[in-house]
Amino acid sequence: MWNKVVFGNIDTQLQKAEEELHEWDLKVESRSLEEVELMRRREVRSQVWQLGRSKKRLWHQKSRQMWAQSGDKNTRFFHIMASRRQRKNFLDSVVVEGRRVEDPVQVKQEVVRHFSQLFSEDWKLRPKLLGPFAIISPADVGSLEAAFTEDEVWEAVQACDGNKAPGPDGFNLNFIKSCWSIL
Repeated sequence: MWNKVVFGNIDTQLQKAEEELHEWDLKVESRSLEEVELMRRREVRSQVWQLGRSKKRLWHQKSRQMWAQSGDKNTRFFHIMASRRQRKNFLDSVVVEGRRVEDPVQVKQEVVRHFSQLFSEDWKLRPKLLGPFAIISPADVGSLEAAFTEDEVWEAVQACDGNKAPGPDGFNLNFIKSCWSIL
C-alpha cells in the first residue's frame, strides 16, 4: 500500500511508459522522427528505465520487510528460507587433485587441509619495502614491516563504523566487535 502512496502505482506507470515507447518504436520503423519526437522518445525510454529500477528497489525493500516480519518466526516462509540456505551451503563432495571425494570424514579432512594451507604463512622473512619507499627513514620502515598486535587490530576495528557493508562471510563489524573475545 505504501508504494502507491509514495511512488504512485509503479506497475501502472511502467506499463503506460512501455506502451508509449512501443508506439514510438513502431513510428520509427515506418518513418523518420522529427527532433521533438526523438526527444520525447528518449524521455520515455529514460522513464521506462527509471521505473524499472524503482520497481526492482521496491521489491528488494519488500523482501527485506517480509524477512523482518516473518523471518525468525516459526512460519512456512522461515522454513523455506532455511531449507534454501541449507541446500545452498551443503557440501557433499570435493574434487582433490582430479578425484572426487564423497566420504564425509574425508571431505572434512580435505576442507581443513585446504584452508589450513590457505591461511598459513609459509615465508620466513616478510617482504621488505624497497624502491620509492627508500625516502622513508629506517625506523619508519621497521615499524611498517613489523607484525601488528592484537591491540592494534582491536583499535582499528573499534574505529570503524560497525553497520557498514558486510565482508565476504556476511558478517559486519558490529558482529566482530560484539564477538571479539570469541574470535
